[in-house]
Amino acid sequence: MEKEQKQFLGKILGEIYRLQMHTNEMACGATKQRIFGLLHGIEEAIDEELETIGWVSNVDIQRVTDALEKFYPEDEKIAKFKGFYDIESGLRSLGLSRGQISQVIKYFKAGECYLELIEKMDSTNSPSECRKFRESEFDI
Repeated sequence: MEKEQKQFLGKILGEIYRLQMHTNEMACGATKQRIFGLLHGIEEAIDEELETIGWVSNVDIQRVTDALEKFYPEDEKIAKFKGFYDIESGLRSLGLSRGQISQVIKYFKAGECYLELIEKMDSTNSPSECRKFRESEFDI
């Protein structure tokens, strides 16, 4: 990424965080140091911030969709679904990490998609971090 683009993104993100920090009704997920760094073009602060964004491609979303569609929308297929482990190995073989899969599932949950399957992930057939898919106060 070009220097000017990074500076511009840093400035925008810093200003947003500064507004959040000074608004009582809004939580801010950035420290004062991070905000200062973003506002003043500190490359390390900008790079760290951009790295936290992550990336899930449309192809990855389609892969998770395809995995869930094997169990959806028919009631008898939903009944066979036991939890996250039912889809994880197939998706990992396609190159998706547990974190990417979780992000897509949170995305679906926010859009109220596949809720029956997502609710069934709160089981012993799911790792502890892949049971509830709750959004944090900074997600939405």
